[in-house]
Amino acid sequence: MTGEHRHDEFLAAGAALGDLGPQEQARWAAQRRACPACRSLESELDGVLAELALAVPPLMPPPSVLDRIRTAIRAEEGRVQG
Repeated sequence: MTGEHRHDEFLAAGAALGDLGPQEQARWAAQRRACPACRSLESELDGVLAELALAVPPLMPPPSVLDRIRTAIRAEEGRVQG
């Protein structure tokens, strides 16, 4: 594997995480179209991220955070209706 292709692995990871700038995204899109291995890597990374998302137990915010969110929603509803 060449050094350039290794860099493309970083682009693939950034793309899977939604963390590429516009120029990087354009470069990755071109690489992805031209390289079957990169398309496969992208698919694998998407699968890993999906598995990780399901493997992590959900965390609930503390009740105080939920109370502040509910209060903000009620205040916003009052402004919209008023």
